[in-house]
Amino acid sequence: MTTSSLKPRKRSPLSSLVLVLTAVFVVLTFISSYYADWQWFDSVNHIDVYRKQLILKVALFAVVAGVSVATIWLSAQAAYRSRPLGAWSALDSAAFRQIQDGIENARKVIFTVAPLVIGTLIGLSASSQWRVFLLWKNATPFGTNDAQFGKDISFFTFQLPFYQMIIGFAFSIVITSLLINVAVHFVFGGLQQGGIRKASAAARKHLMFFGGTIALLKAVAYSLDKYALATKSDSLITGLKYADVHALAPAKTLLTYIAIATALLFFISMFRPGWSLPFIAFGVMLGASFLL
Repeated sequence: MTTSSLKPRKRSPLSSLVLVLTAVFVVLTFISSYYADWQWFDSVNHIDVYRKQLILKVALFAVVAGVSVATIWLSAQAAYRSRPLGAWSALDSAAFRQIQDGIENARKVIFTVAPLVIGTLIGLSASSQWRVFLLWKNATPFGTNDAQFGKDISFFTFQLPFYQMIIGFAFSIVITSLLINVAVHFVFGGLQQGGIRKASAAARKHLMFFGGTIALLKAVAYSLDKYALATKSDSLITGLKYADVHALAPAKTLLTYIAIATALLFFISMFRPGWSLPFIAFGVMLGASFLL
């Protein structure tokens, strides 16, 4: 093999120009909408309102994206650092070993770019929820309590949507981190042939931790779903109906306790051998959710 064949191929001027023009187009398109809004608020002498809105969007993006990137990165690092040294991946073949080596060579780039991209997407989604945050931050009691749950009606207007938003983003971050963690364990040998029953001790602990965290988040979600029944609407009425009061609300309460018990079993199983106990509990939770 000649020395010239080892030199990296230079990017053609045309492809570089296309990339630059594409980046400029994306940036200008992104900025143009904000510039138009800025001009409108300025024309009605309320530029301070729009400025505060932008600051809030940036703050929400920074917080949620930062938490997302850090969580996903730590999940990938934890799986990689606990990999069985010298172990083959779940696909025991020379071809997959080459893929494994290629990923290993680009690991730092992948472990940096993937969390940044995913965290940016989650952060952008969070920045669009600035109205929900402002309603929660500036909540004011109405002075009238709900007849079913005994909570001030402002809770259902200002606080409940914000709590549901937080749980939604928490689910997104945790499930994404779980998928990244499983992928890293799969590539670097933490999950061997035969599935999770032959997982390494570290991979097993990680799966138990994520399973318990998801079950715990589900418990909070069930609890919030119970209160959300008060704002449910259909073609006839808005609010609680007979079936909601006597069936759905008690069922949501029972599911909350089942999810908490499931989470505890997952966390306990991090320090005990075997897979049956937490997954039986998880199956009971899913079955109860379906039946109730």
